[in-house]
Amino acid sequence: MRKIYFCLQIAFDVDELRKAYVLRVAGKIHRGFRSHLSNCYLKDREGNMNAEAPKIYKHYISNEEWSAFVTKRSDHAFVNISKANRERAKNPTHPYKKSHMGYARLQQKLLQDTQSDQPLGRHILWKEACVNKDGVVDNENVQKVIELCENLEQSSKNQVDNKASCRDILGKVFNVPEYSGRVRGKEFGVTPKSYYSQEKRQNPSNEEVLEKLKFLSEQVALLVKTNKDKQLSDQLQHEIQMESENASCNIGLKSLSEIQTKSKGNDKKISRNESVSGKDSIQ
Repeated sequence: MRKIYFCLQIAFDVDELRKAYVLRVAGKIHRGFRSHLSNCYLKDREGNMNAEAPKIYKHYISNEEWSAFVTKRSDHAFVNISKANRERAKNPTHPYKKSHMGYARLQQKLLQDTQSDQPLGRHILWKEACVNKDGVVDNENVQKVIELCENLEQSSKNQVDNKASCRDILGKVFNVPEYSGRVRGKEFGVTPKSYYSQEKRQNPSNEEVLEKLKFLSEQVALLVKTNKDKQLSDQLQHEIQMESENASCNIGLKSLSEIQTKSKGNDKKISRNESVSGKDSIQ
């Protein structure tokens, strides 16, 4: 798959957010291509394995890759699994009746017919996919599953989260693990990991939302009060600083005037003494 994704990046501008989906689509096409090789080119007319890759695909299938492909397809375990899958596909227990219409388009059609915007439960889609063109269930196994789903749906109506319980109805009835990479009754691209992880997340109740809003409002009010207190404290500190600066300036001016006054008094005393001494010398 790394090689396939590298080639896709060379040919297309692939967004990283769509990487998982692109790889799933590429994997599906790749599996179809390998099935095509097995059915058309793996064996010759006598039923023997072809030692070389088909000439039509030689430009991008090397001999080493073809040898590994032939070895894997010749393995007894793989042959037995493939045979069992073919037999099961010929006589499915719960046949799909909508031909090439997938679950995504089937759900879209049902929503348009009912004029609803709410997603449908898996058991509803699965039931619609298993009825014939006349809307009649013509398979006994399908009818048993539908009856079990209806009984389980009636018993789950008393639950608070009815939507989540309805999406689990089909899984509870079958009570078997999902296949890797897909979910029964859902469209292509939905995996067990993505689907069941979404079911675990529940929307908060109205009481929880109101309690959260109350808590956030209290936090905002506390922040506003703290900000106001800080602004007031900064303003007071600024005023105190201004007052202290003015006071120091006044003290400095007062001290200067006192010094000047004292110096003038000393000058007068000196001049008096000089005049007195002058008079004494004249006499």
